[in-house]
Order: sequence, then structure tokens, then C-alpha cells
Amino acid sequence: MKAVSLQAAGNAHVEHILPKSLFENFIFEPKNLCVICADCNTAKNNSNAINDDELDTCNGAAQTYPRSTRRFKIIHPHIDEYSDHIVRTGIFYIDRSPKGHFTIGICKLNIATHKFGHDEGIINDFEYFQMMHKFQNGTEPEQREVFDRIRALIPRPALQRGPAF
Repeated sequence: MKAVSLQAAGNAHVEHILPKSLFENFIFEPKNLCVICADCNTAKNNSNAINDDELDTCNGAAQTYPRSTRRFKIIHPHIDEYSDHIVRTGIFYIDRSPKGHFTIGICKLNIATHKFGHDEGIINDFEYFQMMHKFQNGTEPEQREVFDRIRALIPRPALQRGPAF
């Protein structure tokens, strides 16, 4: 789910989407496996990803792995389109659906903002959004203009001056 892991940057785990502790029948089901970063795997742990109203159809002696998007509380990488549920802007993850909201929470996708801090106004700052859009899609002079505006916002330490005689 995330590009960078905070605990183990080069480590990718194989995740059981439906936890093997709750759904033994699907331990080796290919649709139940995906690559996940160590942080998300640790955060998700044994959380149940199946919708509560679907438990009866998937629990116990169920032999067929669920293939419907409505059966899962989280974004299923083999069934759902990620961008339909979550938008990533820099280090922020923003939900576009209840499933996206649940996935952000269960996998703690916004942990970087909690760990390293952020400016609350960035998410709602339309001017910032426009600048970033111009930087990503604009011409080279437009990109330079955005770069210069951002550079001007960075506080600079006062120049060290020698003793006045």
C-alpha cells in the first residue's frame, strides 16, 4: 500500500488479506495473497477484512474465496481499483470511499504525518494544490516559478556577522 516502509525500507511481506488465523481454508489461495510493506503488515496484523454481514458466507466450511468487492472492508488488490478509494498527495492519504477510509485506518497509512508532523493547512490549501499541479504538469518556466515560490517560503538562518568594531 505504501511505497516506503518506516521499519524496514527494503522489506516486502506477503500478506494474507483474510487472516490465516481466521480463515485457514484460504492460506494458499492466490487471491488471498499480496505483497505489502512491513509497516502495513504489522499494523493490519490479524484484523478481519471481511464485511461483518458476509461472515456467514465466508466463515467455517466455506470452500470458495469471496470475489465480490462488497464482501471486503478493505481495498482488495485483486478486486478493487485502488484509486477509486484512496488518493495519495505527498505523504497524505485521503479516502474517497468508506472502504478507502477503513483501509487508511487499519493499515495506518498516515503514520508518517503522525510521526514526523505536518502542517494542517496543506491539505485544504487550494493555492498549494494549484502550485503542485502546475509543478507536475507545467512548462519548465512554470515549474521554475513554483520552485522559486516554495524556496522563498523556507526560513533561512540569519547571516552570522562578525563583531562590530
